[in-house]
Amino acid sequence: MTPYNQGLISMKSPVVFPATADAVNQILLENFPEITDIAIINRSVVVGKPLAMMLLNRDCTVTVCHSKTVDLKEKTKEAGAVVVAVGHENFLGADYVNQESVVIDVGINSTENGIKGDADFASLNGFVKAITPVPGGVGKLTSVKIFQNLMHLMELKK
Repeated sequence: MTPYNQGLISMKSPVVFPATADAVNQILLENFPEITDIAIINRSVVVGKPLAMMLLNRDCTVTVCHSKTVDLKEKTKEAGAVVVAVGHENFLGADYVNQESVVIDVGINSTENGIKGDADFASLNGFVKAITPVPGGVGKLTSVKIFQNLMHLMELKK
């Protein structure tokens, strides 16, 4: 994501949105439009920063967290939704969320037991209001978003 594209997103006029951030935004908007207090555990230019700008553009209150965030668990427990993309299997457990939380797991970790997310799905599924699986969650919609972006850019070239 170039600085130019970051600026376009912040000004609400992007040519295309980053696919993963757009996928997360769509999941939240279509399934949980009432949730406007969102914590993102990621500050990358690929996911965290563009997602934060997209959520701010639709009047959400966004807390961007990272490895240096003080009292991370308290911040995520207060949020209606937690987006996690840290690259560590089972990083996010029940001690980071409350029972009304929605967890969007963007993480992809290759383990001996297959692909796993950053959220501890086994302990969170049934505890939180909703959680996206890995694999089969955000990644599938991200693939769709990539092709939508491609089609849009091809139309612009005509």
